[in-house]
Amino acid sequence: RRADYFTILGVGRLCTPHEVREAFERLRAEFDPGRFQAVREEGLDVRLDEIRRVVADARDVLADDRLRDEYLRGLGE
Repeated sequence: RRADYFTILGVGRLCTPHEVREAFERLRAEFDPGRFQAVREEGLDVRLDEIRRVVADARDVLADDRLRDEYLRGLGE
């Protein structure tokens, strides 16, 4: 949660909404709970859920021009 949304999605400041959605889809697949079924680790489901929420928030903000502008202003850019 401390990194900015561009860093979380691995996209540049000038990325397009299409690039944002592609990055989201890639990360959603990477952190899909089905990939971790064999892993028995306490709290893993909670951490994966948090990651998926943050990635979805990043997509929602950066794929919408108005929200992205507000977000960038909040970052001081």
